[in-house]
Amino acid sequence: MGLLCLLIAAGCNEREVSTVEPAPAVQTGHVVESTRPNLDLLFVIDNSGSMKEEQESLAANFPGFIDIIDAANPQTGRPNLHIGVISPDLGGPAGVDSRCSGNGDGGSLLAVPRVRTDCTGPDGLYFIDRADSEGNRITNYQGSLDDAFSCVAELGTDGCGFEQPLEAVRRAIDNPVNEGFFRKDSLLAIIFITDEDDCSMTDAGLMEPAECSEPFDSGSCPLGPLSSFRCFEFGVECDQGNLRSPGVKSDCKPTDDSPYMQRLDAVAGAVRAIKDPERVFVAAIAGTLGDALVELGGPAKDSPTLAPACSSDAGVAASPYRLASFLGLFPNQDLRSICDADLGPALGGIATEIGLRLGDECVPGSIELSPEQPGIEVDCSVLDVTFDGESESETLLPRCDAPQVPASSGNLPCWNPEIEPECQSHTDIAIRIYRPDSDEPPSSRRTDARCVDRLQ
Repeated sequence: MGLLCLLIAAGCNEREVSTVEPAPAVQTGHVVESTRPNLDLLFVIDNSGSMKEEQESLAANFPGFIDIIDAANPQTGRPNLHIGVISPDLGGPAGVDSRCSGNGDGGSLLAVPRVRTDCTGPDGLYFIDRADSEGNRITNYQGSLDDAFSCVAELGTDGCGFEQPLEAVRRAIDNPVNEGFFRKDSLLAIIFITDEDDCSMTDAGLMEPAECSEPFDSGSCPLGPLSSFRCFEFGVECDQGNLRSPGVKSDCKPTDDSPYMQRLDAVAGAVRAIKDPERVFVAAIAGTLGDALVELGGPAKDSPTLAPACSSDAGVAASPYRLASFLGLFPNQDLRSICDADLGPALGGIATEIGLRLGDECVPGSIELSPEQPGIEVDCSVLDVTFDGESESETLLPRCDAPQVPASSGNLPCWNPEIEPECQSHTDIAIRIYRPDSDEPPSSRRTDARCVDRLQ
């Protein structure tokens, strides 16, 4: 028997489950496959030369971040966690820059401390912190999770300055070294922390050196001087066609036909291939969006350079046009500013959003019980929703035909509303799903419940 309890989920469509007039409000929830939800947290941490203060702030504020997630479900506490760290350093062609050598970190999960020498990482490539059948925590790290994560999260600042966070996520999914991190029944949260926009490439020729006597002439200098400005020029399009010319560039957005840059939908497709988008939460702590300002920069002040989109005592950041557009490809997403010396509020906001999607064990709202009928009567539809990578199909689950002993029902899988005394809602009801023992849930399946809230 699988115990599944109703929880609120953002972004779900309401559907009619009652013919009552006037039409009542409908509480829509996502149902998870266990009493203690599984959460896979993937941090994509920029390790280029300007990220020292931001990494330190992440490490300092991680305890508050995880505390908010732990508190999201008072009945179960901390979810079953997998926590992984990758960098956006994917290397580059030989001879470009010693920091951009080979394949960089290649999207592999990073677990060996690079900066601190007074601590150790997990026993394995990612952190495991889960509960056994009796509620005892099973972990693969020494000391507290706060200290162990902080030890690994400070990646240093020797990474390549052509940051490729989106491609790093795609490679992390495909990399066999990372096997076991992504669980099929988990909520997957991907959190980017960077002060640059994405520069994910399909052609590393974008990083080839170039001798340019006329850096503003795309005819004699097709790529422009070797700098991260190329990521903007070949990854973004604005209302003003010539992006190298100094001045304000407005309405900037990712281009779909770059000869060098990875398409955003290719990365989103890799994520969708392993997870229903409703079970993915993507967030970024990055620069702020707005018009771009191209200035004269470089050692001789004769090359196109992007002015910072925002700044703080910790440094400056560029507008994340590509990164923000990638977030927008998912129904559950959050963009926060990195231009604050203290990342605590941004991390706290993201943790709160994750917690809302984990939910709790109780039916939200004010579902009316029927005094005329025996047992618990609620007006709900419960559906298995399968995602094939492009569209969703729904299968309506029946009420169990043996409500007193639902596991013995002849119509499995089925659902049954049951009183849960620990719930603090109006009716103290949990929705429980009963499935055959042989029913192994695919990664593409989720279960939704939609219940009439008659007191709204």
